[in-house]
Amino acid sequence: MAAMFIFGFLVLPVSAEDNKDSSETVIQKLDYEGFLELAKKRRSIRKFKPDPISDEHIEKIIEAARWAPSGFNSQLWEFVVVRKPALKERIAEIISVEFRKMMQRSAPEGATPPSPKSAGPLMGLSKAPAYILLLGDTRVRKYGPPFMLTDEHKWLSTYLTSLAISYQYMALASTSLGLGSQWVSAVNLPTVPEQIREMLGIPEEMVFFDMFVVGYPDEEPAEKKMRPLEEMLHYDDCGTEDFRTEEQVKAFFGRE
Repeated sequence: MAAMFIFGFLVLPVSAEDNKDSSETVIQKLDYEGFLELAKKRRSIRKFKPDPISDEHIEKIIEAARWAPSGFNSQLWEFVVVRKPALKERIAEIISVEFRKMMQRSAPEGATPPSPKSAGPLMGLSKAPAYILLLGDTRVRKYGPPFMLTDEHKWLSTYLTSLAISYQYMALASTSLGLGSQWVSAVNLPTVPEQIREMLGIPEEMVFFDMFVVGYPDEEPAEKKMRPLEEMLHYDDCGTEDFRTEEQVKAFFGRE
């Protein structure tokens, strides 16, 4: 097996002399700077080129995602890749309708609610060549530790954390391939999962986590506003005074 680079890490095969299974590999050198640059480069993209992405790229993204850690190694994830234009358009329409309804419901009293024809959360995303629906198989729950069945909070925490990590692996893999991505949580607005489930034939046991939109970026994201490391890093018995005040939180969001 030849050496290769994965996310900036040099991976070399283990010789038969060092390990009985010569197919195993080890990471010879962890290139932290390369990884950090990848993490910084990953940005949310809201405008995509229509250029198609290959099956190879799709499979590489999912291959990375399936190696994410999961509660009791449940590997509960399923990935539905939607590339047919008609299906993507219908999904975008379903989400946009429910998104506008939510915005109208949450509009402050006296404010002008958004127009029913205003753009929804998929504005600029409709040209993206692929949507990936990340689903969680709820049947794994009964095969985990006993408390997974009795503790609803623990199950929900395990379920959401496992899928969120897998989702982030997809985002990093996409970035490493020169692709952009966008996290679409609006896929879980009321009635949306049911409509998409019926349209695509997704079993009831599969619960929608979120939707991953991926393709070649057609925009350059603005510089990301970042909190400084020293403001958020705390050690041991740091005390309440070491954390932000309400005013500092408010200032971060420009609500001074």
